Amino acid sequence: MTSELNPLIEAMPVRAGSWVQRQHDGKVAQVRAAYRDTSKGVVLVDLWFYTWSGDKTGRESDAMGGPRTYEPAIEYTGEWKRINNPTFPMRLSKTPDGDWSFLLPTIPDGNYLPTKPRKPGLTHSLRNQSRADLVLSHRMAAEELRQTIRDKKLTGETAAAILHRASQLDRIADEAEDQ
Repeated sequence: MTSELNPLIEAMPVRAGSWVQRQHDGKVAQVRAAYRDTSKGVVLVDLWFYTWSGDKTGRESDAMGGPRTYEPAIEYTGEWKRINNPTFPMRLSKTPDGDWSFLLPTIPDGNYLPTKPRKPGLTHSLRNQSRADLVLSHRMAAEELRQTIRDKKLTGETAAAILHRASQLDRIADEAEDQ
């Protein structure tokens, strides 16, 4: 598919978290994502479908290697209407023509500006950790090593190797404090 998200285009009628209902069969869904297919000029939505009792049903069409928990790339047309958050289990209500239906009162489409794609978060590493956190973590690790020697009553080469590592951690903490 040639769809792409362009954050500088017009507002969207729905956004992630909105609830919608298909008018011909009363199927209720929550919007997982809304985006625009710029090649066709239409709004597409990824939907989580729900039963009248509130259970997620998963994808309706064949997955064919795609997601199974939601229905991707459904064109948001007049067939779909926004609704307020439904209360489950949904109750049948009588329509003006005398039929019974799960259709809920609709609300007007929104005017949501598309959000910019998220920047990937920082990976947790010692390089982006604050200096004070670095010093504290090394001092705590050195103290835990010394406490291990005391708790296990270690002596000899084992205790010497552990004390050597604890002193290395203290030295790294000292150097980080001095910077």
